[in-house]
Amino acid sequence: MAQRMVNPGPIDSSVLTMQHSHRSRSIWTDVDVANNAHIKCCRYDGTLPEPRHHGMIENLRLSGFYGVSLIDRVRLDHSLILALVERWRPEVHAFHLPFGEVGITLQDVEVLFGLRVDGLAVTGGQQRTKQQWQVLCNELLRFSPNNTDFKGQKISMLLLPNIPELTDASTEDDVAFATRAYLIRLLGGFLFPDNTNILLNLNLLPYLEDFEVCGHYSWGSAVLAFLYRALCCTSEHGRSHVCGCLLLLQIWALERLPMVRPQGILPAHVGQDLPLAARWGGPHDWATVPNHVVRAYRDQLDRVQTDSFVFQPYRILLHHLPDYCRAGEDIWIAEVALIFGYIVEEYFPSRFCRQYGAQQNVPPPVQYNQQLHAIDGRTNNAAQIIAPYINRWNHRHQYVFAMFVMDNPDATREYRLWFHAHGRRLIGNPQHHQDQGYIQTAASLNDTMHFLSQMNLGMEEAGDDPQRQSDWWRQYRVALPAHVEQAGYGFLLDFPNEMYNVEPVDAPVGPARRDRRREQDHLRGQPQ
Repeated sequence: MAQRMVNPGPIDSSVLTMQHSHRSRSIWTDVDVANNAHIKCCRYDGTLPEPRHHGMIENLRLSGFYGVSLIDRVRLDHSLILALVERWRPEVHAFHLPFGEVGITLQDVEVLFGLRVDGLAVTGGQQRTKQQWQVLCNELLRFSPNNTDFKGQKISMLLLPNIPELTDASTEDDVAFATRAYLIRLLGGFLFPDNTNILLNLNLLPYLEDFEVCGHYSWGSAVLAFLYRALCCTSEHGRSHVCGCLLLLQIWALERLPMVRPQGILPAHVGQDLPLAARWGGPHDWATVPNHVVRAYRDQLDRVQTDSFVFQPYRILLHHLPDYCRAGEDIWIAEVALIFGYIVEEYFPSRFCRQYGAQQNVPPPVQYNQQLHAIDGRTNNAAQIIAPYINRWNHRHQYVFAMFVMDNPDATREYRLWFHAHGRRLIGNPQHHQDQGYIQTAASLNDTMHFLSQMNLGMEEAGDDPQRQSDWWRQYRVALPAHVEQAGYGFLLDFPNEMYNVEPVDAPVGPARRDRRREQDHLRGQPQ
């Protein structure tokens, strides 16, 4: 019997229609691409100070950005983000893991960052001329860019004025200007950074004119829409940059994947006015987990199963968080479109039922609309295309998906069979071998498990028929040693059977022997 390599998926391509251009395809087929994958993560928020003035803090509360302003700017792990991008599917806006689909949701962005999700859509507003932008910048930020500073509707963030120092003698206008100078950097450099890593979309500025009005918008869904679009673009083979709010993605992964989570995270700030992501500030201990090595992360994700993925990391903590971290709970599972300017990204909570404590069934079919990904600022009829999605968002409470919460939510057998046929379960190729650096094991383990399962099915099919049993054994007597050789354990074939029936001789290690001489006070510089 010829050795068959495990199929990474999809077996049925009716769901993952973009597999031909997805980066997972090139990783599977080209060992050089797999071993040398890298990505640049874009952000521009390193100079943001912590707001301390009471007036500025009040403006941040009104505008809806108080919670996110309290989150430390944690260092991004580009390799972890790349390993997640490799599993992002633009057709269904979900990550494909070996056991099924998971996703980053409206719940995540509100609980982790404290950004409002149940509010008005951030549609981007009207286009303006250079002269109109100069007037608005002068009114709201006290500076006016030159005509040569504009790149369409964008300017460099290096042109922005410094955030002024505030004192008890600062006027209300001074506080407002300082708040806007802070928020425009937070929006352009942290929540909505683009691939240029430095250009600011001026369409964000009009939202900062009135802080109370700004607080009525769904900034959480806008951040998620922008991140979805960035992941969709970067999941395509050949892309080298990823933008969007990548710290949200990284913390989402660390909360749910214990095998990549460092030690030393702070306990949840129960009773304090902080979003959950605030506990990821400060130093961490990475001694027991990989970091900044994409092959190691890819290997870990290739072997993750339901018992090693935390579907509900916030379940116990949820009702101890500030009210602003759960104010939009009613629409966390609304099947709507996420909107930010001309960006429209569908949101499918029906694919993430286990993340809300419900049973996962085969999700409704999705018709991938590539036209939405083609819309940009130059599309003439963008407003007409987007209008139906804005209308659906405005009626979001009518589109809440019905879920039935269970004590021990799991996926149905029908779902597991469906995902095995339609999902991309494996990224690393067991046929690839590394000459140096981290050596992957999950792909070979996956291959071995499929081979053993195939043997088991063959035994069941043979039943009690002697002839079929003989045929079955003759096939696998050849295939099994070949598989052991391919896995790199061919030396085991030389061992006689009796070597496998010997009890281990190692006794438990006892406590270390004390060296009493080194415990004397007069040694090693101690007083005599």
